Amino acid sequence: MQQFLLKSTRWIGLLLVLMLPLSDVLGQAQPQVIYDGGATSTNVFPFNSATSNRRAWIFQPSNFPGQPPCIITKLYFLTTATNGPFNFTNLQIDMGNTSFNDWVGNSGSWPTGLTSVINAPSYSVNSFANTSSISGGIWVEFPLQTPFLWDGVSNFIIDARQDGYTPGFSVRQVNVPNTSIFGPAGNPSPSGIQANLAVLGFDWVPAGPCVSPPIAGNTVADPQVVCLGQSTNLSVDSMSFGTGQSMQWQTSLDGITWSNMLNDTNASVSTI
Repeated sequence: MQQFLLKSTRWIGLLLVLMLPLSDVLGQAQPQVIYDGGATSTNVFPFNSATSNRRAWIFQPSNFPGQPPCIITKLYFLTTATNGPFNFTNLQIDMGNTSFNDWVGNSGSWPTGLTSVINAPSYSVNSFANTSSISGGIWVEFPLQTPFLWDGVSNFIIDARQDGYTPGFSVRQVNVPNTSIFGPAGNPSPSGIQANLAVLGFDWVPAGPCVSPPIAGNTVADPQVVCLGQSTNLSVDSMSFGTGQSMQWQTSLDGITWSNMLNDTNASVSTI
């Protein structure tokens, strides 16, 4: 039996544990941080389409001026749909820092090496009135299963897809050239590039300095049992976060001798 291990160094421990409940106690009525360049359209991709059910956006620090390094705990998308809840099957949202400024020359395949912040066979999200964004609509709230550490200076990608919805919702978007790609989630490559950047909000807690020892969390495999040649998704539950942390997945056939898995340095990976 092949075993997997995620090693991490210089992680934040107590700060995250204390701050997450504080955010819940405060009961944030509106997203703490909002990008809204003035929505010019509403699009069914990716949360209200059975065909083009995947979309990836590139956001830049200039979309969130003055935002310090942080741990993003919730995402919000703006919609004109009626109130939720909205229910999804096999919802997956990945996030990751990127050197890309846009998708021109970078759309040959879907992005890889991102962190899975939501990966759920069944996922229900709520909505609430928008009183904070210049574009009309309602906010749809996505609490992250795995918070995302953003350094505040890098561009970052949000890659979202689903396999079913009852109901779904369309996303309010701003006309910003070459900032999104779209297509069927099952295809290896996107269908094209569009000038549709989502109106986005997020909640966050401070990203404090890393401390030792780390809180390693629990390794989760989905599915847990696979046959030769099949893949499984590996993630870590209840781990700690902080600036300067590093992660490395390792593999072992005997549980004694471990070796690094090539390029697998995110909190979640898919492996064969």
